[in-house]
Amino acid sequence: MAGEAELIAQLVATAGRQRRIALVLGSGVTGPEVPGVTEMLDLADRFVAERGENPYLAEALRRVRAAGGSPVETYIGYRREFTTWVSKQEFDIVMQHAVLNAYDQELTQWERISFQRGVQLENDLRAWTLPPGIAALGSLLARNPGRFNFRVITTNFDPLIEIAIRRAGGVARTVVIKKDAMIPDPPHDGVMVVHINGYWRPATALDDRSNLHDPSQLTADRALLTTSLAEHLREETVCLVGYGGWDDAVTEALRGLTADRSVDVLWALHGRRADSLPDGPGPFGAGKPVAYFEQVDSNRLFPALRRAMDTAPGPAMFAVGTPLRAAPAGHRVRQPLLEERIGAQRSAGELLRELDRGFGWRLEGAHRTVAPELLYWPVQLRQTNLIHTVQALVAGSLSASGMRVVLCVDDLNPPAHATAFRENLIGDIRRWFGLITGARPPEVVPLSEFHEPGRVADRLLDPAQLLRPTNTWAVEREYYRVHNLYDVLQAIKAIPEANGAEPDTHAAAVAARLGTTRAERLLSPPAIWAHLHHILLTQAPETVVTLGGDDEALMWKLWQAVWPEPVRHLYNPRLSHVRHDADLLTASSFVEVRDRLERTCEHPAWDAEGRYLHWLVHNALLLPADLRGEPLPMIGDRPLETWDQATAAIRDPRLRDRALTAIAREVSTLFLHEPA
Repeated sequence: MAGEAELIAQLVATAGRQRRIALVLGSGVTGPEVPGVTEMLDLADRFVAERGENPYLAEALRRVRAAGGSPVETYIGYRREFTTWVSKQEFDIVMQHAVLNAYDQELTQWERISFQRGVQLENDLRAWTLPPGIAALGSLLARNPGRFNFRVITTNFDPLIEIAIRRAGGVARTVVIKKDAMIPDPPHDGVMVVHINGYWRPATALDDRSNLHDPSQLTADRALLTTSLAEHLREETVCLVGYGGWDDAVTEALRGLTADRSVDVLWALHGRRADSLPDGPGPFGAGKPVAYFEQVDSNRLFPALRRAMDTAPGPAMFAVGTPLRAAPAGHRVRQPLLEERIGAQRSAGELLRELDRGFGWRLEGAHRTVAPELLYWPVQLRQTNLIHTVQALVAGSLSASGMRVVLCVDDLNPPAHATAFRENLIGDIRRWFGLITGARPPEVVPLSEFHEPGRVADRLLDPAQLLRPTNTWAVEREYYRVHNLYDVLQAIKAIPEANGAEPDTHAAAVAARLGTTRAERLLSPPAIWAHLHHILLTQAPETVVTLGGDDEALMWKLWQAVWPEPVRHLYNPRLSHVRHDADLLTASSFVEVRDRLERTCEHPAWDAEGRYLHWLVHNALLLPADLRGEPLPMIGDRPLETWDQATAAIRDPRLRDRALTAIAREVSTLFLHEPA
């Protein structure tokens, strides 16, 4: 079978006929500088072990490994477990540091790479180690971009192709396809590098919180991308190098193109075909035959191709095709509000005490003789999740009992598409309030508006406003007389609590967490405290109750140490080993909730108090039913009224499926505002 020499000859001949060459490059071209899939899994294990914060995630990863499967299936499983137990962004750190294996300078361990930091590192062109093949390819593309239609398509998420082009004096533009979208037409003043499976850093300054690379996209149905690839590659000679041939968008596009014989496919295999591909029509199906080239090493191929192309006649400039239509913007379909139901009427004080005694919530600083009047609820701007749902139902119930609710939206560190996040968050909270009979909508105060410079200046000119520190500088001046920055870092959960950890282990965990924390979070506690001081100018402190999670208790302890006000604090129970951004707390359908419950019950100690299922049953099933006066779901011939009944039903093979389905149905109906 043909090898490297024959592939080079065919590519040079293709260029001589002025036929466009489309390069499709996979992970094989950047190794060993950028680790492959197996090494990525080892890196993920090391990341979890060194941070040492989540033994359940570590156990989940061990289970994925033990299940076997292909490296890509294991890779996808790892990404799923990171998302389930921590957040989508945590896996990005592992991916980023796999890429940074090719960067020669010393970096902070497990540093999260932002847009600005990523661009800074990429601009340090000489600090990157390039495989010989990539270096030669960069020179080839910089000198002859027209031969390749000013474009390279890659399944990789590293920047080595762009760096190689720029090192050679060329212009490289990065296009990132994270999910499903059309590919733009290439410019004629450089090379467009299209990363179809995401990129190693945020693509823009507004993209800092996005999911950079999702392994599940390797095998996802991406109709827009497949169509776009087919349009781009039509009538071209496609050369695949370092590409494994997964059942992905590239394979699907080429399957259609070879069927109608509108494309030539040259596939460079690192080994022999018998070891790489089965006999038969191959991954692209029947149609125009694919030309395979065995034992091709990209580190030999591209230097030799560059030398051959340098002596070949140059092609004419290719015309730009018809502009491709833009991908439609995605949106979430909202369901109508549930009808109002009849609920039990209690005083706010009685409800607070019931939460404390009956549902594991914690009420601190209770005043038996003073009725609560105002609930102060600070919420960080982020995607809504089940914790928001539970807190909103409690807040709505307290408003129905006569309390005024102030929703303080912490938008000082906004995510990308902050306006849409804000509208969704406020809209969801108002809808959850609507599930409580008699609830009054909350008063919404964005912190960014409260701390707008003009409003701060107006408060500083008002003598009545100076009775309390109502701006962040005044708050910080008083705070740092008593406490230090370390306490604030713990309050915003930027560093883990020691919890008896050895000093060296804790120090390593602190350093790792600091490297992945956005500094803007430091503004949140003083900004929230300043806003609360503004409220306390006209509201008696003993009538105010704050609402938050148990992991926010430290922030209010710091407040009390500096300003020992008789403010009360209500904390919902801590959910152990699940971060706020984890997929376990969100869902787009009943099926997703049901699947997550099933997977959760596969883990050891799934029935332990404080774990996901225990928290869910108490706070998203039993508590909402109590607050709304709703009947509980039936399991067999009796209602599911207690946690013990839930665990007994799940352990019973005859009732397990019905129990998990009933819990999932109640939770998804509540969270998604869908009719039961």
